[in-house]
Amino acid sequence: MIFYEKRFSENEIDDLLIFYKSDLGRKVIRNSPEMISEIQKASADWAMKVTETINSDLEKMGYLQSPPPVRSEGPPPPMQQKNK
Repeated sequence: MIFYEKRFSENEIDDLLIFYKSDLGRKVIRNSPEMISEIQKASADWAMKVTETINSDLEKMGYLQSPPPVRSEGPPPPMQQKNK
């Protein structure tokens, strides 16, 4: 209960209870696990695509090589902006 008390007033909790006892509230509860699973998958797919794009860009710029390039003792070269 403490989790709710930090965020909601007693009246708001009463309203939530009324909602979750309604047909729509029961439908939300019933569908929540599947919706959460779909949201997690969509988020993971998006993150994978972003990671692939970043890694591809870094590889094209020479930052991702196998084996990695030998580092000199001097400071790293400055980042260069892409020409648009």
